[in-house]
Amino acid sequence: MTLLLRNKRSDILVVLNFLMFQAEIARQEARLKMERDNLEKEKSVLMGTASNQDNQDGALEITVSGEKYRCLRFAKAKK
Repeated sequence: MTLLLRNKRSDILVVLNFLMFQAEIARQEARLKMERDNLEKEKSVLMGTASNQDNQDGALEITVSGEKYRCLRFAKAKK
């Protein structure tokens, strides 16, 4: 009888550990989905085009979400 109870306890612990593991996976998947959705929203907002038309001042023209910007001076990012 004692052996049978120990086996039942260990089986219950295994099942509980499995359920906790599955719940953690579900939480992480939900968090990753939210992060991916947020990144997609940011990406759609920040999508734009850049063109260097033959401007007399050599300005770089950038259009983001229908708004035009002119960059008169720019430099490479420092490492």
